[in-house]
Amino acid sequence: MNKLSSCLILAVVGCSSFGQLLSIDKPTFTFGEMDDISRVSRDVILSNSGDKVLKIEKVKGTCGCTAAKPAKEELAPGEETVVTISFTPVGLSGEVKKTVKVTTNDIERRVKLITFTANIHPILLFTPTGFISDYNEETGKFASLEEELRIVNQGQKTIEIIKLEINKNGVPVQIEGPAKVIFEPGHEEVYKVTVDTEELSDRPPRTWIIVRTKFGRTYSARNVHIRFKRNNKFVVPSYRK
Repeated sequence: MNKLSSCLILAVVGCSSFGQLLSIDKPTFTFGEMDDISRVSRDVILSNSGDKVLKIEKVKGTCGCTAAKPAKEELAPGEETVVTISFTPVGLSGEVKKTVKVTTNDIERRVKLITFTANIHPILLFTPTGFISDYNEETGKFASLEEELRIVNQGQKTIEIIKLEINKNGVPVQIEGPAKVIFEPGHEEVYKVTVDTEELSDRPPRTWIIVRTKFGRTYSARNVHIRFKRNNKFVVPSYRK
């Protein structure tokens, strides 16, 4: 190799630059076991492992989780910032998986994901979780319902039911039982649910009971669906205006 070639190679190496890169210290984590009314949070560190300025353009969570705006939106090489991911699993149960998208000017991949899991145990247990009315071919009508809805607090926190109602445009449903109840741990209430199907069409509209709850400053709702079946298949509902 001649002297000129050596000088050129040294010049290229000396001037090389690979750009800005986003590094996430905890791209995956778990909140573990939790109830469905608590709010949990976790700090995740974002850093620039490149050699140019990294710009954090957007941090957005999927349904059920939020990500606070990072303290810094521009990171110099080697600099870091913290983003707080919060999660309130209202209406969820069992094992869930959520993601937070981080959009930057990373030269390799503009969007990177932070993924977390949780195993959620609802405080209020609903038995049954829904009702079904079967179509009677002889009468040409759906069977009327007179059922019990049992609600029990199976958690360790006190929660309040503040209202029971039917969704807008649902079929008429009567609910007998207290509309406002404070559920201490272990408390149980039984409601009588009656659905008169005498005047229903062969395609009843979507219908569900909305149970609205309050825990501290957190308001949430659980739905108990009423579905209609014909020939062992759920009926495609009509839509009332």
